[in-house]
Amino acid sequence: MVAPAEYDLDDVVRVRGQFRVGTVLTDPADVYCQVLSPSGILIDEHYEYAGAIIKDGVGLYHMDVIANECLCWTYRWFSITATSTSKDGEFLVRRTAFVGL
Repeated sequence: MVAPAEYDLDDVVRVRGQFRVGTVLTDPADVYCQVLSPSGILIDEHYEYAGAIIKDGVGLYHMDVIANECLCWTYRWFSITATSTSKDGEFLVRRTAFVGL
């Protein structure tokens, strides 16, 4: 298992999602991204409405998150289209001695 990426407090973290049918990248009908902070705050974005999700290419998306809490964040890319799959992920945020200086 790969260790989650680590970031400093208040970094901007780019979470990426890929959607595939088999091995082929594809654009689902709807793209959603949910990010859960360590304290349980849910960021829930939809590609069509918010503008927070950026399309990078066929089946490739990203969203930037301000990592303003320490510990483990989790995220999930998904679609209501049954033929498309993506993966969940996580990243760690650590306090640094230089925050606020």
